[in-house]
Amino acid sequence: MHWRHVVNEVRSPKYYSVHDCWRYADPYFNDYYVPEAPVTLKTYGICRRAPDEHIINRYTERYMLHYILTGKGWCNGIPFEEGDIVYCTNSFPYNLSSNRSDPCTYAYVTFSGGKSEKYLNQLGLTQPFRCYRASHFQKTVEILLDMTEVDHNDVETALYLEGCFLHLLALSAPPAPDPEDRHTLRKDKRVNAAIQYISEHFRDPDIRLEDVAEAAMSNEKYLQRLFRAETGMSMYQYISKCRMDAAVTLLNSSNYNINEISEYVGYTNRQAFSKAFKSMYGVSPSRFSGGEESPDTQKEPTET
Repeated sequence: MHWRHVVNEVRSPKYYSVHDCWRYADPYFNDYYVPEAPVTLKTYGICRRAPDEHIINRYTERYMLHYILTGKGWCNGIPFEEGDIVYCTNSFPYNLSSNRSDPCTYAYVTFSGGKSEKYLNQLGLTQPFRCYRASHFQKTVEILLDMTEVDHNDVETALYLEGCFLHLLALSAPPAPDPEDRHTLRKDKRVNAAIQYISEHFRDPDIRLEDVAEAAMSNEKYLQRLFRAETGMSMYQYISKCRMDAAVTLLNSSNYNINEISEYVGYTNRQAFSKAFKSMYGVSPSRFSGGEESPDTQKEPTET
């Protein structure tokens, strides 16, 4: 995979390649500023993650942005690919792994500071985790390569890199949802809020509809009727769908065993997970992952 360097929207013949021997550029950025600085770049680098190298339930003391440069993978059960951005907060554990057949390479930056949350809110990154498509991928890559591959001996390095980081942050806003796309935006803001809450908490085995309703600022029974009218399924069914989507991703692209996957997607035991999986796909998780049988049709999950 190659990235084409673009100058003033004119394509240049210069290419940047990623390969197995890509330099792991992870020097810790020495903070020249006081801890109370508004926002400070902490670490940055480029990493190629092998299929058998997983990040599991890692907490970071900083905010973190991953820029997927090549390949595919998943983070917190959500699939990503080249051109995506994965955002993680400093208060939420995250899991990250490469696709077994198409390992990912990503650049990353971590940062902290008193105004970090304000800046992230301005970008619309208000949740503890999100994976989304980069709106300015080419410009983003240029900045990342400038930070990681170019020596800046003729300038004050810390200030230059801070400037690069702020430019990078400004380009990292999620794209606005398409109001014509019912898959990305529902008509009622309460249903949108419920979907957002479920997408962030479906891994919790104790998730409750009253918590979803509270997050959506709605009456539980009314929200259930509204949710079904908007999505065509109940909230329980939607929770099951989120869990099964994550499970399929992990079965297809990770080296986790079924016990680990069942726990990860919100089930307290393997039997309950296997029953729910077979109800939706018609085969057990073990047969699905072993390639003995593929699901021909998806059954609507039952309410539990």
